[in-house]
Amino acid sequence: KDKEKQHFVAKGASRQYVLFFVCITGGGLLIRQLLGGANGLNSARVNPQLLAVRRRQQKAGEPLVLKTEVEALNPHAVFTLIRGGGDPLDYRFYKKRCECLRKHLLTPFDDLAFHEGNLNDKAAGEIAQELGVRFFNLVEYGGFVVPPSATIPRLRNPGDYPLGYKHMCRFFAQQWFVILRQYKYAMRVDEDVCIHGMKDDPFRALLTSNALYGYALLTDEKHAETVMTMDTWLQEFIPSEGERISDERAKRVSSVKDEMYFTNIFISRVDWWFKPDVQRFLLAVEPYIYIHRWGDAPIQSTALKLYAPPEAVRFVRVDYTHLSTLNEIMDGMEVPMAKGGVDDSFIPPDFLMFLDKVKSDISPCVVANYYKIPGAPFSSLKPAVSAIKAVLMMRFNVTENVINMYGTFELAKALQWDLMDDPSGPLPHDQVTGLSLRS
Repeated sequence: KDKEKQHFVAKGASRQYVLFFVCITGGGLLIRQLLGGANGLNSARVNPQLLAVRRRQQKAGEPLVLKTEVEALNPHAVFTLIRGGGDPLDYRFYKKRCECLRKHLLTPFDDLAFHEGNLNDKAAGEIAQELGVRFFNLVEYGGFVVPPSATIPRLRNPGDYPLGYKHMCRFFAQQWFVILRQYKYAMRVDEDVCIHGMKDDPFRALLTSNALYGYALLTDEKHAETVMTMDTWLQEFIPSEGERISDERAKRVSSVKDEMYFTNIFISRVDWWFKPDVQRFLLAVEPYIYIHRWGDAPIQSTALKLYAPPEAVRFVRVDYTHLSTLNEIMDGMEVPMAKGGVDDSFIPPDFLMFLDKVKSDISPCVVANYYKIPGAPFSSLKPAVSAIKAVLMMRFNVTENVINMYGTFELAKALQWDLMDDPSGPLPHDQVTGLSLRS
């Protein structure tokens, strides 16, 4: 609380209206969306669309005003976060997802697609007109900003996930229900999911049973760092909750590795996530999304096991293909894909092989020569890698044992993004995807 008080004092009296607004809406997490900052993060590693919005407003002398919720046209919503891209072909799988959804889901719903401000207007316009999708720039709702509770090191950790991935986890763990609070139920269906069939309409199934959450697959957490750190953290957090968490509920989360809800498809009552106990838990886990890459699936699963009645969480059969994990879900079970999706890919295999070569063997030389670090120009991998390591060790005060944990592509990115803080250098931004990455 003292830290939050200092934060508000630093923002000045002009922001007092935010406190009042949060009090009357009951959204503790909304404070961080409205007042979140980059916490000293390099500007080059912040979402470029967010920087463009803020710089445009600053140039015009306008304050940064964030939107807070989506207007509901139906009682329920289906939503996702799309990668976007500059080429219409980047939307081929997402369009297929929308077509599959409409074929099987009968309850009227709003189909909402959030993005980072990187849409192809023509492709999005065609999808909106043909399939009734409404597109929203998540940057305008406080997305893709490091919250005040988290501190990002200037030098990325070896083997770390991109910052954009962690922003995605935060959106699906903490921000979606704030933005969608006008809806009764909201269902997530990822952009690379194609639904083949449903036993029952998920909205009707939860309405008739008065359930608050539905899942299509139980799985286990495979991210080792999450299992190690979250299990340890829960051993301290649960006793601090006292009588608010019974012994029986505490036993349900003995390890986050077991029985986690696979969240690329889920359906939930929106208002449940505003319960004070749930809000307190979500605020407590927020920093670890950025420190240890805790994902939205273990966070959601743990919150439900700690605070929701077991009978209010139910299985809903949704059979679907999940492209990014190359598997299919059939009657609550993971099965291999009949086709791995390669034949339908718009990025040819020879380019993927070339991309791997660029990342591992070529990027260190290109980046080291671009910034003319000591020893440049380089024409082979080993001298370039050694030179980059030396520069990063000196500038960030890290030891040889630590720097040797980085891969060659990580070293090149660390030089351009973390040390030089340069969005216009030779390597594309971490969040560039699809055909924009290829070009």
